[in-house]
Amino acid sequence: MQHKANPDRSQTAAYPLRLPQPLKAHLMQSASQNQRSLNGEIVFRLEQSRTQQLSNQPQKGQQ
Repeated sequence: MQHKANPDRSQTAAYPLRLPQPLKAHLMQSASQNQRSLNGEIVFRLEQSRTQQLSNQPQKGQQ
């Protein structure tokens, strides 16, 4: 498995997360295909969602 550079642990926050089993299984399969850990897959998807959400917000002064 290929490891990505981990962010500095002082910049991360641990957060226990409960997932429905079918969602966890789906994320684990995707993580394996993308050569990421389950945590890495979740962080990747959250970052994608955040980036998309920010790009869809109108700029100040534009509407």
